[in-house]
Amino acid sequence: MSDFEPGMPPPPFEHRDSVQDLIDFEEAQCSGGERKLFVRWMEEDSAKVAKAREKKSAADEKAASAKQFQDLADNVASLKEGAEMSAKFWLTKEEAAQYLGVSTRTIDRARRDGKLKYHLLDGTTTMRFKVEDLDALMK
Repeated sequence: MSDFEPGMPPPPFEHRDSVQDLIDFEEAQCSGGERKLFVRWMEEDSAKVAKAREKKSAADEKAASAKQFQDLADNVASLKEGAEMSAKFWLTKEEAAQYLGVSTRTIDRARRDGKLKYHLLDGTTTMRFKVEDLDALMK
């Protein structure tokens, strides 16, 4: 005697509970074609599993591509940030003069007259000029 509900497909086909599956199972029982029906169901289930794996694989591939793209975008942003940070904000007197297209004596005069702010490096007498201060001097 079986523990299964009468008219319901046996394991591993208990998930086959649609109306059409139940009709097919009942017809197969009546005609003795259960084996043929079970083979068909196994093929259908295998095809569904294969399709689900393909879909998951495609989704995984898409996620991996998206991650690679995001990593690339992050790297570009990092490089851009690094380039901006390496751009000089602090210029020497010679660089400041070159930036403004004037002589170093003009930079000294502007500094001495209080028209150009300068900054001393901590613990030294080395002067540096900010690009924004140089731009303000030219306005």
